[in-house]
Amino acid sequence: MATTVDKIKDIEAEMAKTQKNKATSYHLGQLKAKLAKLKRELLTPSGGGGGGGAGFDVARTGVASIGFIGFPSVGKSTLMSRLTGQHSEAAAYEFTTLTSVPGQVVYNDKFSLLTIQLVSYIPVVYCLNKIDSISIEELDLLYRIPNAVPISSEHGWNIDELMEAMWDKLNLVRVYTKPKGKQPDYSQPVVLRSTRCTVEDFCNAIHRSITEVFKTAIVYGKSVKHQPQRVGPGSRTV
Repeated sequence: MATTVDKIKDIEAEMAKTQKNKATSYHLGQLKAKLAKLKRELLTPSGGGGGGGAGFDVARTGVASIGFIGFPSVGKSTLMSRLTGQHSEAAAYEFTTLTSVPGQVVYNDKFSLLTIQLVSYIPVVYCLNKIDSISIEELDLLYRIPNAVPISSEHGWNIDELMEAMWDKLNLVRVYTKPKGKQPDYSQPVVLRSTRCTVEDFCNAIHRSITEVFKTAIVYGKSVKHQPQRVGPGSRTV
């Protein structure tokens, strides 16, 4: 017996091979209606025993994760593709994306960006999409909204500002390594949370076995009085 997902794939395949013209418009309309019904069934938990119904499980990777929340067809999939280069199906009908689509953003350095199902409060950035459809006066009003970043996913407008806002909200910092007798390596920093950026945290981010043989570290920057200064594992790196 075909599953709901199989039925969805069959309808999508039939829609893809059906030419769009006046003669087929009614048939395509019926297919879209069936498709929307099946997708609603897939997303609606079935009745019965306890539990909160099925959800999406995404493996936690990297130093931080970001989830997208929004109504259907507001541009989440387009923004996901724009930020990460990871394809996320986008179309002009609701419930196009049925599963979680993980991807990674490169913002000067790297940090993980995952689409996930959220179950608790976290710091938020209001991403106001489709500014290509509004006037300059309306855009000025959007900029007055706290914690908001107006963008256009389709055209890639203001994506840099959005990425900077996400970085700030995540409270991330970069820690650079300096090989002995050489200049600091600015190409591959270690990214840490600002609340967990001790020398020990830095070592664990590289490999947990380092702390077993670690004694002291030489640190440059605002976290130490002298430049450089030898410190222990509990000292902050930034």
